[in-house]
Amino acid sequence: MKKNIIFYVIIGAITILGVALDMITKHITMGVNTPIIEGVVSAIFTWNTGAGWSILSDQTLLLTIFSAILVVALILLIIFYRPQSSLFSVGTGLVLAGAIGNLIDRIIFGAVRDFIHLDFISFPIFNVADILLTFGAIIMGIWLVFFWGKKGKKENGK
Repeated sequence: MKKNIIFYVIIGAITILGVALDMITKHITMGVNTPIIEGVVSAIFTWNTGAGWSILSDQTLLLTIFSAILVVALILLIIFYRPQSSLFSVGTGLVLAGAIGNLIDRIIFGAVRDFIHLDFISFPIFNVADILLTFGAIIMGIWLVFFWGKKGKKENGK
């Protein structure tokens, strides 16, 4: 049981720090349009009423409900799965932070604040929450494929 507490702390800390970083960066870049690293990345503030690549634009209610369901599902997964893996904990914390960050925007503003623009490639403008969601999903995917259900000594700490 003590070992599980460590994993809950990891999830909680990553979630809190991730949401804080997302909210702070969104706040300080509101209305900004400036290069950060010339030719590489710029801060270009925009409102996104959809999901990634503006999919489901102007479907804020649907996306808000979906995001809320995702957050609740992740919390239930954490409660009932009783995490026993650092990899699972980090991935879950990152996905939870990203989902909460964008959910807060949808609830308060009716849209998500995006600001990170990659100047060297044609790619949608995104935010820190999107980065957290992406890396968290990759980590959770790795955990699901390689470690879920396995009783390896290294991953389960036994």
